[in-house]
Amino acid sequence: MDGDGRVVITAGAQGVGGKMAGMSRTRRRTGATRRHAPSRRLRCGWARFDRWLDRVVTLAVLTALLVGGAALILNLTL
Repeated sequence: MDGDGRVVITAGAQGVGGKMAGMSRTRRRTGATRRHAPSRRLRCGWARFDRWLDRVVTLAVLTALLVGGAALILNLTL
């Protein structure tokens, strides 16, 4: 209210015209870039090798953890 008892309406955060302050209609959106899924033709060579190598490394790490855990248990109990 102002001094005369009338209600005063202000523009608020939206400003005049419904736009946010500092934004223009011509400005492009920023944010996450949409990427297209790679085609199957390009992925067949290296992707197959990469999946195979990933499985081999996973198996090697699990084997090392099991052998190390067994050795630790044997060392502590004997």
